Amino acid sequence: MATKITTKGQVTIPADIRNSFNLKSGDELDFFVQGNVIICKPVKTIQIAKVDEWFFSAENQERINQGGEDIKNKKIKKFDNAKDALEWLKS
Repeated sequence: MATKITTKGQVTIPADIRNSFNLKSGDELDFFVQGNVIICKPVKTIQIAKVDEWFFSAENQERINQGGEDIKNKKIKKFDNAKDALEWLKS
């Protein structure tokens, strides 16, 4: 399908293509070149539920990274069961 470039460098994506890819006004597109071909690809975005925002916060990601370091450096305490772990946490 052919379309023209406007004086502002804009192009109209044909409706059937927009509908096939569920593209809406304001969606981001990534342009890149392979050889002598221009490729336009939708940018994938992840919608994070409000209840999950804490998981992706910088503070929580730092805690997760620190936990990984502690495991790697064997700075962990093992328990035989949950009851023992809870008692240790309360002490």
